[in-house]
Amino acid sequence: MELTLNVPVNIYSYFFSGVMNNRTELFLSPSLAARYRFTPRMSLTLRGSARRSPASLHDIHTSSILTDYRSFSSGVDDYYTSSGQSLSATFNYRNAPSGIFIMALGSYGWNKSKFGTVQELINDYVFYSYKSMPSDSRNAMAYFNVSKTIDFVRGAIGLKGNYMRMENSLLSQGSKTAYTNDSFSLSPFVNGNISTLFNWNFRFTWGKSMLRISDMPKHSSNNFIYSGSMTVTPCSLITWTTGGEFYRNQIEEGHYKKMLILDTKLTFNISKRIEVAASITNLLNNKQYCYTSYGSVSKYERSSKLRGREFVISIYLKK
Repeated sequence: MELTLNVPVNIYSYFFSGVMNNRTELFLSPSLAARYRFTPRMSLTLRGSARRSPASLHDIHTSSILTDYRSFSSGVDDYYTSSGQSLSATFNYRNAPSGIFIMALGSYGWNKSKFGTVQELINDYVFYSYKSMPSDSRNAMAYFNVSKTIDFVRGAIGLKGNYMRMENSLLSQGSKTAYTNDSFSLSPFVNGNISTLFNWNFRFTWGKSMLRISDMPKHSSNNFIYSGSMTVTPCSLITWTTGGEFYRNQIEEGHYKKMLILDTKLTFNISKRIEVAASITNLLNNKQYCYTSYGSVSKYERSSKLRGREFVISIYLKK
């Protein structure tokens, strides 16, 4: 067992002009970690920490700033600090001879501040500001990565996943509103190669975003991504790479936006110093990418314009 105690000490001196007084603050952020090494290949680390954080100077202002096309944000005319505590656990297992690798991480945190967030809706705009009132939030996070080598395809198979949760509240239209944001993704993958002639990889990702406001029904959206690529090298002079992604994004209940993106590239290794490549990106000439996500107490329907089909010839000179 290995115990580690860290006590970072920070001193901040602020020199304000105007109505705020200059001040100097001392911050301690102790953390204690215990690492158990059960075997040379397997270990578990437990960690607990407490902290005080200095004020963000970007939030010390009273004017409203346009943060996007429909949102304004204003700060405070006071210096303030926040505090928090967290607990975490990390598990590692590595068995190189068997080709098994496992890593898992989980954490939970509490945060407190003397200022809370206020949201006001005025016509088509949203105004965010701060109010002097006790505020606390909680957050949780989990991540894991498991993989196993596959000798007969000279590759690996694995699974990755992560989860995040935020519990917070704000004052919306004069009423205290509690909300919870959840998001997670699950991503299995497999890859391999056959000699130096052919290698490939495939991945599937399922992402989900959820929002619950007070006692209202939960809202959620799902996004699916199927991706893969392969590289063929018939001889040392020629390399062909192709790949793509298929997106199936939920826009609203029962409605999904589907899109397939394909790219391809042909490379000629004329000599050790000269390489010529011809590539085509966005082969199907897709013009728009859409998806839906949730943040704080808002639903976002996003649409991005894409660069159209593009053909490029490149010449690389190597020293």
